[in-house]
Amino acid sequence: MGYECEIVELPEQMVLSIRKRAKPEDIIGAVMNAARAVEDYLGRNDRDASSGPPLLICHGEDDQGVDVELCYPVSREIPGDATVSFGRLPATKAAACIHAGPYEGRLAAYDALKRWMKDNGHEPAGPVYEINLDEKPPGPEETRFRIAFPLKAP
Repeated sequence: MGYECEIVELPEQMVLSIRKRAKPEDIIGAVMNAARAVEDYLGRNDRDASSGPPLLICHGEDDQGVDVELCYPVSREIPGDATVSFGRLPATKAAACIHAGPYEGRLAAYDALKRWMKDNGHEPAGPVYEINLDEKPPGPEETRFRIAFPLKAP
């Protein structure tokens, strides 16, 4: 599959999130559990504040697993609790491409985007975002999302 890579502007975004560490083979289950928890929290506190589909931030990977954060955009500040956190994602320029297909197939998009950044002299500046373009969290079925690496300033 060919990927069209480009530079995009990601706006500042208020989010409710849950950050977890999971084994690579358990990411989908961890994301689905986090999605249910955030949706339940929104339902109990301020469902009208939800302002778009979720996104996943991949903070890194080590021998203990993958450090992921599921974020739900919200239109206003909502206090968090022991499980769900409120935060703001800063506005940034990012190198991005769109993946359409099963979630497990996203690694080809990562590879294409990393090659494109290298070929065009761009360096990532932080964790990668998987921005869902559908109204549900990524899962094993067909899904569409934008992979975006925030970039270092030139």
